[in-house]
Amino acid sequence: MILHSGNFNDITIFPSQDTSVVFNLFSYLNNNLSENGIIPTWNFHALYGQRFEYWLTQFSPVMILCSYFGKIINSNDNYNLYLLSIFIEKTIFIYGAYLLCKKLDLDRKIIFLTLCTFIFTWIWSTAISTNFRALYTYPFFLLFGFEFLKNGKLSNIILSGLSLAVTMVGTVGYYAPLILYHFIIYSIGI
Repeated sequence: MILHSGNFNDITIFPSQDTSVVFNLFSYLNNNLSENGIIPTWNFHALYGQRFEYWLTQFSPVMILCSYFGKIINSNDNYNLYLLSIFIEKTIFIYGAYLLCKKLDLDRKIIFLTLCTFIFTWIWSTAISTNFRALYTYPFFLLFGFEFLKNGKLSNIILSGLSLAVTMVGTVGYYAPLILYHFIIYSIGI
């Protein structure tokens, strides 16, 4: 259901749009990692060949950890490892949204409604790997920022900036100016 790209009547569940590109790159990384034990240095599938470091920017830290997890358990099931990485990212997002709602002292019904809205939003999105990854740690950015405003600890603003930096890793480049803009506006507000 997470990567469903068709009607409910369809049996096919496969990533669509940019997500399929990232899935293919993830499969290429996993296959090379399981056969050779190293991250590939060349992607001969792209534009008559490119260095693979360019394509590594499409992977989040969670995806890279899932690749190594697959190597540790000796699994070459790229699709399920990819689903695992997306599930972990969604769980991070939902947990951060839950903590943020609790921090704002919202009513339990509002927290439940907010979390259901988040869950249905990421289930129905079509380009999960690129559109969603731009904000999966964003609730932690806001949460630690509010904590900094409340108690003034420097560690909270550092954690806020780090959670925003983690969001920018694995995100396509055109989201970076928007995320940076939010960070600048947020810093000015503090």
